[in-house]
Amino acid sequence: MLKVAICDDSDRDASQLEHYLLSYDKFPLETKLYTNPQKLLNQLTPDIHCVFLDINMPGINGIDVAQKIRKFNPFIPIIFVTSYRDYMEQVFEVQTFDYIVKPIEPQKLMKVLDRILRFLDIGQALFTFSFGKHNYSVPSSDIVFFEKDKRSVFIYTKTGTYKSLLKTKEILEKLPNYFIQIHASYILNPKYIKDFDSKTVTILLNGTEEHLLPISRKFQFSFKEKYYSYLSERHF
Repeated sequence: MLKVAICDDSDRDASQLEHYLLSYDKFPLETKLYTNPQKLLNQLTPDIHCVFLDINMPGINGIDVAQKIRKFNPFIPIIFVTSYRDYMEQVFEVQTFDYIVKPIEPQKLMKVLDRILRFLDIGQALFTFSFGKHNYSVPSSDIVFFEKDKRSVFIYTKTGTYKSLLKTKEILEKLPNYFIQIHASYILNPKYIKDFDSKTVTILLNGTEEHLLPISRKFQFSFKEKYYSYLSERHF
């Protein structure tokens, strides 16, 4: 289920957008409407997958709302829906996922939803593994990174950490191909990258907890190549 928040001070516009979103037939959607942006900020929870925001709203600008959302969730796709084209440069400063000009074209909206699903990797592969007498299945999209320590591997996810006994080759064979190896000991999900330089990657666990992972010389080129390819495929 894709959970979508809609924030627009116009009831009519918010309802029309909701109508178009619920007509999407490739994946089930659940929507929550807000006409008050402060109420959205107060009620935004980690299980909301994306936010559609108007820009011109009384009391607070939609771009300011997006900046506050980014502090809560740096990765959530934010899509601006507005009658004005003048804000395009400003909205991309808050890493907007897309910018839709009213009146809404349903076909364009459907393509945006396709991209959101690809970006979030919802309903995709499960990563299965075992430890001791227990078997586990974790959505690949929820895995933040892997850390190898001799024969053991620690699997850091959005909800917790697991341990298993897997070789690096086995891990890579089980994962979607967008995962990136950056070191003999580390494989990461690019979805959770906050920043990087030539030697390290800053990755966010639980949305706020920063981990600094080393990039070995062997993987410097392939890391950048795969990461930029990942970004271009998702247009984010």
